[in-house]
Amino acid sequence: MWVDKMAILLTYPEDKFDDEMLIELYNWQPLFLPLKRIQYLSWNDHQYQLVKQSQTILVTNILAVQALIKSDISLDKSIIVVSPTALKLLQSFHFNNVLLVQADNQLQLSQRLNGIFAKRDKIVYLKGNFEASINSNVQITEIEVYQDTWTKADETKAIDKIAEADFTKVLITSPAQFYRFESIEEKIPQQFMAAKYYTIDPATKRIMEDLGFQTYLPRHKRNILKQAVWKITREK
Repeated sequence: MWVDKMAILLTYPEDKFDDEMLIELYNWQPLFLPLKRIQYLSWNDHQYQLVKQSQTILVTNILAVQALIKSDISLDKSIIVVSPTALKLLQSFHFNNVLLVQADNQLQLSQRLNGIFAKRDKIVYLKGNFEASINSNVQITEIEVYQDTWTKADETKAIDKIAEADFTKVLITSPAQFYRFESIEEKIPQQFMAAKYYTIDPATKRIMEDLGFQTYLPRHKRNILKQAVWKITREK
């Protein structure tokens, strides 16, 4: 167990932060603790048929990429990703028709899809059970390929990882993660007595502040995670 009066709790995977951000965070004794447990779902014949009939597959996070890799989808299938990390991962598994379309939010992604595809084109969107739909002029069919679950046993493990640290800063990245954090905070409130809260999601900010958690959200949507990290590491 470790105790650090300047500890930071981040409910986001460490691989979401680039090297520049990690250098800043490592000065503050970070604990990367995504409050989720992922269960990948089996594919069925109907889903494979939907993929076959589509122009391309859209994946917007690494979990969906992992589900794609686990599937029997052809390595030649057209795929759209939104991050260089996803692009490199798919290429390492010999998917050879991958297009990187970088977007900072769903609105920007929708606009870029509208600029690439015609209204008659079909896209299959691989997503999890908590991900929002994407509004676009293109025909988008959703396939749920993984579920984000959470049990009492998961909560107990998270509390054990938190150990005896006193956290002065907490980054919460989604409503689901907040509700899970809130349950933990209620059990060990003494470890968050001096905590300041941060998020990168407007919906999460609204929910947290409605429940009395004053929360910082970067003003600009571009590079929003980096803005949050700079605020966390520079604010006293």
